[in-house]
Amino acid sequence: MNPEPPSVLDVGRLELKLADLQRRLEEKEREHEKEGLRSQGLEERVRALGEEIRMLEERAGQFQREAVSGAAFITELEETLRAAAQARAKLADALERHRTELNRWRLEAEQQKSRADDLDKNVARSQAALAEIEKTKAERERLAAEAKKAMENAEAVRREGIEALEQARQLKKKSTS
Repeated sequence: MNPEPPSVLDVGRLELKLADLQRRLEEKEREHEKEGLRSQGLEERVRALGEEIRMLEERAGQFQREAVSGAAFITELEETLRAAAQARAKLADALERHRTELNRWRLEAEQQKSRADDLDKNVARSQAALAEIEKTKAERERLAAEAKKAMENAEAVRREGIEALEQARQLKKKSTS
């Protein structure tokens, strides 16, 4: 059986159908092209995002290393701060002890100064008394010298008196004899 030749109507319909199919094919191709371009853009975007992810992962690794280093540094700083606080407390105690000792020394110095002032006054009184003693000694020596002279004069007068008495006795004896 031979197929029947298509009629003009059928050919016209087929041509319309073919034009419709071609138009749809072109639309599909344009859509595929758009999809391809979109897909290509998405692939580029995926690549760019992959690169960003890789860079972010590197930065995250770097941040993690810095965090570990920072944590170690913080621990070290905390230890240093504890040691500094202990040293500050010890220094405060030492300063308080030194302040107390300094106050005690100041009090002792004031007492020693007062004692030295008293001793200076005693020395001044002693020097004044010594000067008075020296003056009295000089006066006594002068008086002793005058007394000695007076005694010597008295002795001379006594001798003269004895001699005069002897002479008077002798004269009396001569005159009575």
